[in-house]
Amino acid sequence: MFCSHCGTRIAQPVCPVCGTNQAGTPASTDRTTSRYASWGMRVIATVVDNLILLAPLYLVGTFQFGGLVGALAVGLALQGWYLVFQQVKRNGQTIGNRAARSRVLSASTGLAPTTRQAVRRWAFVVLYNSLAAFGGTTGLLLVVVIAACDYCCPFVDPQQRTLHDRFAGTVVVRLD
Repeated sequence: MFCSHCGTRIAQPVCPVCGTNQAGTPASTDRTTSRYASWGMRVIATVVDNLILLAPLYLVGTFQFGGLVGALAVGLALQGWYLVFQQVKRNGQTIGNRAARSRVLSASTGLAPTTRQAVRRWAFVVLYNSLAAFGGTTGLLLVVVIAACDYCCPFVDPQQRTLHDRFAGTVVVRLD
């Protein structure tokens, strides 16, 4: 059975993603009471996760394993391991998500994202940020435009998803 409101595959009468009771109407479609994480909650989670990643990335940068490209590769591998492992093994929560009281879920199942979804979510951001390192001024401009679109999507998306959520098939929900 699929949720009549958000399309999530469900086994119970109330959708775990959007809160719609299949016998009635959505619990609420108002953004202030939605089960989806607000933009502010998402910012808090991102800032906390980035602060956690700064220390190891600083150490990697200090030692510059294999020069700048090597340091970037090691830094991205650490970031990927942290984000993917936390989202898959911690029921869709990184430490930042726990601080913000939110979690990442598969949009189709309402469960923690699969490893593939977590990797796709992280890889989308890595790919467009890589343009800055290798694309010069034009690459930096593209990063700014894509990042602005990515992080502003929750303002216009009914499920408050970013582009990287759409690419990975995930949603971010708040914990009540």
